[in-house]
Amino acid sequence: MTSGTLTFDSSYPTGGEAITAANVGMNRAIDRIHFNAASGYVFEYDKTNQKVLAYYADNDGGADGALIQVANTTNLSAITASYIAVGQ
Repeated sequence: MTSGTLTFDSSYPTGGEAITAANVGMNRAIDRIHFNAASGYVFEYDKTNQKVLAYYADNDGGADGALIQVANTTNLSAITASYIAVGQ
């Protein structure tokens, strides 16, 4: 188990930011990772693709779901999310 912070870069890619076991202090694999919400964004780990997806609430879009993914190339470099990771 490890904990730490993840700082995003200046051009968020659609489909999420890549993250590896080494990025969070693991040797082989991330089994689970939980991110705290930060600056109005929430984060989800896509284990299959090894990516962290960023979402926000779009209260103006009646057809949108509860949360929508951050748009491609959005600058999230000021966002730092804390995490707890479990893995090998």
